[in-house]
Formats: sequence, C-alpha cells, structure tokens
Amino acid sequence: MSYCLHPTCPSPSTPQGEHFCVHCGSRVRLGDRYAAVQPIGGGGSSRTFLAIDQRRLTHNRCVIKEFEQQGDGEAFRYQIARIEPLFKHAQLPNVLAYFERDQHHYLVQDYIPGPNLGQELQASGAFGEDKIWTVLQEGLLLLKYLHSQRLIHRDVKPTNLIRRDGRFDLGYLTLVDFGSAKIATQSALAKPGTMIGSAEYIAPEQLAGQVTFASDLYSLGTTCLHLLTGLSPFELFNFRDGSWLWRSVSGPITDDLAQILDRLVCRNLTERYASTEIALKDVLLHCPEASSTLIMPASQPPLPLPDTQPPDLSWVCETTVTVEHPITRLVLLPMGQMLTGDQQGAIALWQGTELERTWVGHAYSVAALAYSPATSMVASSGYDRTLKLWELDRPTPQVLLEQGELVTALAFTQEGHLISAGRDRHLRLWDRHGKLLHIFEGHSAPVESLAVSPTAPVMVSGDADGNLRVWNLNLRICLRQLAKHGGSVSAIALIPSPDPEEPEQQTVVTGSWDMSIRLRHLNTGGLYHALAGHLLPIRTLALSADAQILATGSQDSTIKLWSVITGQLLATLTDHTAAIEAIAFHPDGRLISASQDRTLRLWRGH
Repeated sequence: MSYCLHPTCPSPSTPQGEHFCVHCGSRVRLGDRYAAVQPIGGGGSSRTFLAIDQRRLTHNRCVIKEFEQQGDGEAFRYQIARIEPLFKHAQLPNVLAYFERDQHHYLVQDYIPGPNLGQELQASGAFGEDKIWTVLQEGLLLLKYLHSQRLIHRDVKPTNLIRRDGRFDLGYLTLVDFGSAKIATQSALAKPGTMIGSAEYIAPEQLAGQVTFASDLYSLGTTCLHLLTGLSPFELFNFRDGSWLWRSVSGPITDDLAQILDRLVCRNLTERYASTEIALKDVLLHCPEASSTLIMPASQPPLPLPDTQPPDLSWVCETTVTVEHPITRLVLLPMGQMLTGDQQGAIALWQGTELERTWVGHAYSVAALAYSPATSMVASSGYDRTLKLWELDRPTPQVLLEQGELVTALAFTQEGHLISAGRDRHLRLWDRHGKLLHIFEGHSAPVESLAVSPTAPVMVSGDADGNLRVWNLNLRICLRQLAKHGGSVSAIALIPSPDPEEPEQQTVVTGSWDMSIRLRHLNTGGLYHALAGHLLPIRTLALSADAQILATGSQDSTIKLWSVITGQLLATLTDHTAAIEAIAFHPDGRLISASQDRTLRLWRGH
C-alpha cells in the first residue's frame, strides 16, 4: 500500500501503484518518484514517513519529512539550501530531494537501516559504561562537525540516534531528523525564538527560546542519562531543588564518566561545557581506548561533475567583429553557424564570424532567441511584443503571439516543444506546430529567465522578484521553489547529471541583478558556490561543453570565467567597453561574446 500525503485525506492508505489517491484524488508520489508507505513519526507541525523511491530496484527505501509551511516559506527554503551540503557527512542521512505541495514542505532523505538508541534501550535494557563512552565519543564528533558549520541540531535524543545496521562500532552512529535544526548567526543567537525540541531532553535556555551550541551538549547529556538508567530525564531530576538524582539509580560507573555527564547536564550555562571541542577533549582524555578519528564528509566533490579541473589558461581576444547595431541575443547552431538578434530587431545567420544573411525579425529589439536541434526551428521574441516561430531556410515566420505582454525568455525541450516566458508572469508550452498546449502559473512577478534540462523533463524559471521555481514538464506542476535572489533573476543554466541512471541529479546556475551567481543542487536547492565579483548586475551566463567552466557577463562590461568545481575565478576579460548582452561557448572551447559596444568578440584560452 501507498500512503497519501494530503494533510486532510480521510483515508490515506491507497493501493500501491496508483498515481492518485483513491479517496481524495491527490497525487500520491512526490515528483512522480517518491511514494510514502507508512508514517513512522510526527509531532508539532511535522510528520515523518517511510517511503519508496520508485525509480530504484535496490536500496530504494527513503524517508519523507513533511513540514507545515510558515508564512511564504522563504525562510525554510533558505534553511534547506544552507544545510543540504552538510549532509555529505558519512554519518548523516543524505538529502535526495525537496518538494513543496499543499502548503507543506517535503524533504526526502536516505533511509538509515538499523535500530535507534531508544529501541535498543527497550530491547536490551540500560546501557553499560562502555556503550555510554561510545555514544559520547561519536555524538560529540558529530556535533563538533555540525557546530563547525554553524548548525545547531536542537533535538538530540535517543530516537534520533540510529545505530546503522545495528552495529556498535565507531563510525556507525547516525544523527537524523534535522527538522528543528537552526543555522546559528549572531543575530539568530541573540534573538529569542520559539521553543523547539523534545521537552525531556532540552536545555533550560532552549525551553525559554534562547538556544546555543551548548544546548546540544545538554541534550546529548540527558540522552546518555536516559540510556544509562533506563529512566526518563524527567524522572531523574528533582524539580524542587533543581538537582539531578541519576547517580542514585544508575549502575556502577567510573568517576571520570560521572563527572563528564554532570558537566554536560549543568543547567547553568556558565558551568556546562562551553563547546564540543572542550567536551570531546575531556572524553578522549578519560575514555578507555578512545579514538579521535573524525568521520569527515565524503571527499567526493558535491557537484555531480568529474573530479577534474579546467586547465590553467590565459584568455585572449583573437577576433573582433564590429556590427552596425548592438547584438542582444546569440545562439550557436550545428556546423559552426550562429544566430544573432540585434537592437533593431534584425535576425542574422553567421558562419563563424562571417555574416551570411540577415532578415527582419521584429520591429524593435530582439528580446529572446532559441534554436531546437530536434526540429531545426528557431523561436524569437521582440520588444514589439510578438513571438515568432521560424524555419531557417524559410524566413517567413509563424506568429504565435502579438500585441501581448513582452516575452522575455525562450527555450526548447528535447522533443522540440517551445517554452516561452513573459512579463504576464506565465510560462507557455507550445507544440512543434505552434499550438498552445499548457500555461504554467505560479510566479507573482514577471518571469525574466528560464532553462530547460537537456536530459530530464525539468524546467527552471526565475522572476523579477528573485524567485526561482522548478517545474516537471511531464506532470506540468511546480515541484519546488529555490531560495530567492536579492534581485531579478536574469540568467539560468542547468548542468546535466553525469549519471544516466540519475538524470535529475543536476546543478542549476543562476545569475541576478543582485550581482551574484549561485550554483545549487537542483533537487534540494543546496548551495555549492555563491560567486561574487561583478560590480554591476549579471546579464548573461554560459557553460563550456564539458561543464567545467562558467562564463558570466555583466553590465560592468566584463566577462568572468569561473571553475564550476571549485568556484575559483579563473580569468576576467576586459576588452569590451559596454554592457555584455550575450555569451556562448563554442564546442571547441572558444568563447563568443556580444556587447552594447557594437562588437562581437571571439576568445580563446591558451
């Protein structure tokens, strides 16, 4: 059976294989891939489900964590984008995907096989001293890693600590459930918040809404007291005089361990361990046969790209072509050809840097231009508010839209269908013959940019308010929103996954009027790189054929080249004297750029 995720479904259980709930009609799977099987936890404003990844034959179990949306959801999106890269740690559950639906957020993570420490306590009874030392050592190593990344878990407890595969060796304790986690900034730590966590285990300051890094240490300490005695922390504390009673009910333990536990659960912050480093040093000093080896995040780079670096090149402009009117859009075609659109509305076909022919495309400046390898069709839009579909050898276009809102961005799907985006806040899907198939709605501001994946039915769109939406083209639904930019999203590109069995594991690159460039995991929004250096808004961007070099063009007249793997700035090209309008990489590695300075330049790395 599958389990319907709709929060008001009267009878959530539905037959396995159904795409829609038989009781409420809601879509059963997230992203047509992840299907909940049964609830395994919940409380407050969240629920947790065991789920199945329908695209995997083996190792297909996963976990779906559901959260109610608070406000417009932007704070939660930002949180997910910040913490997702941290889950590359070997002892944390990897984030697989992120979705939004029915005013709820859904986080999909790896399923960790094995009992949690609460289950182990029930099955085997109170822990001995050797096991408590192991829990302390591993728990502190995990918290040290999280705290070094400015993340406070806020809900450390026995049921959130899982012994992978039931093993009690070092390196097998996994910390789960980051629904309460908080990024610690100076302002966030100084600002009182809502009490979050499980009351039995949380520190006094956390009960008052004032969480600190030491709050996680208190929770780890109360967790150990529960495991050591088999009694709830509430039963181990004398509320009349504020003292702990655990020593009178625990089995025999060394004084070293007792003193460490006492200091972890001090209610007074000034007497508690101030940091994980201090606590861990104490544990390693007194723990028999302690190991200080930290299980670090996977060394594999987070981006789904080959672990190689672009060559160390110096870039020079080898050809400059002066044009009559500034070129506003540029698209490369097969066989070395190139299409351009200019500020007077003309569309031109080039062979290399030689102009072959020109025809009148629009009455005013060309706003967007796209080419479909599947159909050899060209689409263009102009500031005359028309959208046209062309055949290269027959420059008499089919007019799809006229006298409507400005169409700002165009892209073709793998099948040759056209996507148009515009100032009317909508995206439109057209078939090969110009028939309107669907209108995507959801943006609250004019759509300024879009990109379609070359390997999966996925589209990303950005609007003038900095919002980003991820769409499934087959289902024709918005899968999720990504953390917004501080200004209009002016350019988007998608880096395909190198794994053909995981086509959706892509990276999205966005450029904005806030002068920043971001590289993020498409499924989760996790931030890989935030690039800065341009002095004015980003206008355009392009990726090299091997997806190792990112080029960005700005109104500041410069082009910057970046390593996609490391985020390192490789070169700054300064020959243009006005805003960069369009850039593209030739398959042989050369870069073509067009600027308001009325030049078309060809660059080569040496």
